[in-house]
Amino acid sequence: GDDVSIVVDKMLVAGLRAELKRRALNSKGLKAELRARLKGAMERERNDLREKLPQKTTQAHGTPQNGLVDLRAIPVVSIDQGSLRDDAMSWDEASSTLSVHISAALPGALPMDSLLEVLAKQKAEAYYLPGSVTLQLFPNEVLNAGSLSSRDVNHCVTMRAVLDRTTTPQSTSSSSSSSSQSQSFSVREVTFSESLIGPVKTLTFTQANRILSSKVSPAATSLEDDDVTGRAHRMVHDLERVVTTLRYDNRRGQEPLKRTKQAIASSSRAHSIVDTVLSMYSKEAYLLCKRKGVSTPRMPGGVVRYSTAPLRRYADLLAQRQLLSLVGASDTSDVEVLDAETVREAMSIAVRRRAQYTKFRAGEAESRSRAAAIHDLAAHCAAQTRAHEAAGATGGTVPVLVTAEATGNAQEVILKDFGGLRAQLVVTKKRKRQKAVQPLKVGSSVLVRIVSVDLTSKRVVTQVHDV
Repeated sequence: GDDVSIVVDKMLVAGLRAELKRRALNSKGLKAELRARLKGAMERERNDLREKLPQKTTQAHGTPQNGLVDLRAIPVVSIDQGSLRDDAMSWDEASSTLSVHISAALPGALPMDSLLEVLAKQKAEAYYLPGSVTLQLFPNEVLNAGSLSSRDVNHCVTMRAVLDRTTTPQSTSSSSSSSSQSQSFSVREVTFSESLIGPVKTLTFTQANRILSSKVSPAATSLEDDDVTGRAHRMVHDLERVVTTLRYDNRRGQEPLKRTKQAIASSSRAHSIVDTVLSMYSKEAYLLCKRKGVSTPRMPGGVVRYSTAPLRRYADLLAQRQLLSLVGASDTSDVEVLDAETVREAMSIAVRRRAQYTKFRAGEAESRSRAAAIHDLAAHCAAQTRAHEAAGATGGTVPVLVTAEATGNAQEVILKDFGGLRAQLVVTKKRKRQKAVQPLKVGSSVLVRIVSVDLTSKRVVTQVHDV
């Protein structure tokens, strides 16, 4: 219901006006009718997706279709915090190949003109709101079907980076002739392809960091090795060994390899691995599209990812469509290159949604800050009253005085000692009779008396204190 409301309210407003006049319906009646239609249409699309998405998995269990690269023999690990998994990675010791896999379940099953896609375009991305509320890009059944599976074979777009090894002798001590060897890696070749990968081993960042803190005996990573958990342990250690010694040319294409603020802030070993490989995928995918003259749907303002989160960001879903138009297998992918106007329109919507979300979060933060400041002020007033009573003072209500700063508005001051809380300033009848009201200079300090503090309406009233 909420998803449909967003479509009606945010996307169809302009088109509804003409229909409204033609049919002489009121806004509420037209919205109700369209909402009923859209619900039925979206339910039909969801049922259609339920049929389409499992077909790809069923086909994947057999011989790969012509053009799909079969990577099912390489163990794959996905490190993320939630249950939604749209990226995974692997390291093949035998061929020195670092691979990054992004789920490609949706582009082939979800038509560009479908209501679910149109809705995702209007949402632009998943939003994480206070109170652990998440507004997902797609309905849960679509996300679950598109998420990488830990039980079935997965359909992906894969970046494979073939690496060159460099071995450097290192002396173990100055007095000994014995030495050890250290390895580093550099990129020889990067390719993209539509692929099939096996079931992924899923780990949280906490689990991955625990693995990295433990010791593991070096061993080849292949499906013939003991159990899945053991292979995942070795894979995580191998990935860290490769990533931490990887020499990657950041100057290629004048697009530096950026890191996400979240990963920098987290700075855990597991976050560093994921951040590095996704940044590499993002950059190489962008450079490929740029070389081929394909429009690149990137958010302005330093957003660093490109085509790595198609289940969470609509821009990344578009970017994945563009990649598939270039590297998709001819027998399985009928995705066409999107024109520049289509990309610009989607990005324009995404920019507006991001601005709305940023404004909303800023308003939420300001509201929480104001609420905390008002509670602090109320506690201060209560403490002053208790101190007055403890001292045995009598004679009415104790005045609570605080220093405020003038704003230039004759009816407002700022209580800087209470988080910059803005308070209403009222003039006493006495000062009005004495015509003692003088304009307060902006930034000047003034002693005010707290008249009232309303925790419900978050309203504070003050008066200039007359000495």
